[in-house]
Amino acid sequence: PQSLLAQMGFSGAAQYSYARVMRIAVHPQLQHSGIGRALDSFVTTWATEHNIDILGASFGATSSLSQFWFNNNYSPVRLGLNKDSASGTHSLIVLKPLNDNVKTLVDDCQQQFNESFRYDIANNFKYLDYSLVMTLMSQNLDNKALNEFEHYNLDIFVNGARPFEQIGYILENNLWYSYNKLNSLTAKQQSLIIQRVLQRISWTDITKSLSFS
Repeated sequence: PQSLLAQMGFSGAAQYSYARVMRIAVHPQLQHSGIGRALDSFVTTWATEHNIDILGASFGATSSLSQFWFNNNYSPVRLGLNKDSASGTHSLIVLKPLNDNVKTLVDDCQQQFNESFRYDIANNFKYLDYSLVMTLMSQNLDNKALNEFEHYNLDIFVNGARPFEQIGYILENNLWYSYNKLNSLTAKQQSLIIQRVLQRISWTDITKSLSFS
């Protein structure tokens, strides 16, 4: 619980018991066959029987690996600001509550992560891979629809009567709460939107990174 206490400020975290999953490894030829899920289920049962309150894990975050943990009911609570020198990835901490007594704590940690990630995505995580950004956004607990004013201004933008710079904040807000709308786009389109709207990378740099002519 050191990260929850020292780095995230959740003073109530110290009263609970924790266990850490150091690693779940499955041979590449056997992945996506349920073995990893079965291993986590075994660990979860063991931890529950030993009165553990929270299971946690920390790993070099990629989109696919993060999704594995999310699929097994772990929630993201902290993404390291610096990349690991060996793996070249940011370390992600995830938690799984094992009883109702700690569910609120984990939910609060995840909510705090979502809020800080939304800010840091254009700062410390400005060049985070777009696919990982989308995977982390998928864990956002909030939901919010466009209001009439926002719809009106986006319609004007779509019809070419308003520049991006004047409606960027509306796109950012809508994208954060409706990330799933990106699923119908190509990878290149997803990357373009994530980089410009959320990470706020310049058009010049995006043109270079995506090889636009």
